[in-house]
Amino acid sequence: MTLPKIHIKINNHTSTSLQLTISNAPLPFLNALRRTILEEIPAVAISKIIFHKYVGIVPEEVLAHRLGLVPIFCDALLLVDSAVPTRNSCVRMRIRKRGADGGVWVRSDDIEVVHFDSGRRMCSWSRAVEEDDGLEEVDGDGIANALDHTYNANLPMIKPGVLITKLGPNQCLDAEMYATRGTAKEHAKYSSVNICYYRMHPILTLNRSFKNEDAHLLKKRFKDGVIGIRRKGKDEEAYVMDDKEVIDVEDIEGVSVRMDEHCVLFYVETEFIDPWEVVKRGLYVLVERSKALRRDVGTYLNGGQSTVSE
Repeated sequence: MTLPKIHIKINNHTSTSLQLTISNAPLPFLNALRRTILEEIPAVAISKIIFHKYVGIVPEEVLAHRLGLVPIFCDALLLVDSAVPTRNSCVRMRIRKRGADGGVWVRSDDIEVVHFDSGRRMCSWSRAVEEDDGLEEVDGDGIANALDHTYNANLPMIKPGVLITKLGPNQCLDAEMYATRGTAKEHAKYSSVNICYYRMHPILTLNRSFKNEDAHLLKKRFKDGVIGIRRKGKDEEAYVMDDKEVIDVEDIEGVSVRMDEHCVLFYVETEFIDPWEVVKRGLYVLVERSKALRRDVGTYLNGGQSTVSE
């Protein structure tokens, strides 16, 4: 049985948002990709905090939790995967603040990056996974080559303006923090995306002609760009210009919508990393998982001796 080829079209792509039209993809595959992007693409977050000195009304446990949720803008590829913080597996940060009369707000702007030593000045996602798994570098083709990407080892950034606590007179905060690599399976703070979801592509149909005033009224019922108006003889007539943003038309007479089961709209929004890069990393994880499953099944069917080639 030959499955139809999956087609991916980029509808809208910015530095932090992405909208794709994916055709002929099975829904279980799309759901697996969505879950992989949400849960298994590594990100960087604060995982260890050392309080050198702290005097304040917020308990240390609560303050540590708030510090751990401060977004760290750093590509996880630049850090080595390690169970404990090491020189090239973490970003070391420090925060020092003293209170005063009237109170002093402590924000993420007060966090300073003290140490960042990445062992990966130029690295690809596939190579990073191979290094972490202790595998040798291979000359892959197909998706491995498609995912090859060069990164600049810029200093990590801390999202500004995040409120942490407030210090009064004779109060102070002196803490050391370590940000490491992890996945959202461990904690939601390691999520590399803000949202990731998909929905069926709507097909909007005008069952009758909408002309002149009716055409303009119909256009106002939808988002900009969904309904267009063109000149037809002496009249202005409405037509469907782009139906991707259609949600519900149940209360509009003469208009119907159905969902295309073979075409979906896939949405990804991130905080700082290119969302298209996140999608490619999710695809790579799925491919590697499929290869591992194929090897395991082949080993089982052959009595413990794998003969399945990749």
